Amino acid sequence: MELMRHTDFRLETATSQYAVAYRPVRRESKEEIEVWAKTFEVGDHLPNLPLYFGAEQAVMLNFEETYQETCSRLRIVE
Repeated sequence: MELMRHTDFRLETATSQYAVAYRPVRRESKEEIEVWAKTFEVGDHLPNLPLYFGAEQAVMLNFEETYQETCSRLRIVE
């Protein structure tokens, strides 16, 4: 954040669990960053967030489904 001249970027949340996605964009010759931040508590389902492959191409990632599938494949029992 320091490189972007934003040294005071904080999530206003009571939890320390969060997931963030971002993408750089250019609007009217100005470079910006769009940010999607999702907070969650231990035991909550993990959030869905976009993953961008360019300015316009994105897929929505289902982190809960991915986590459950990984646990199943690795035989991790909760």
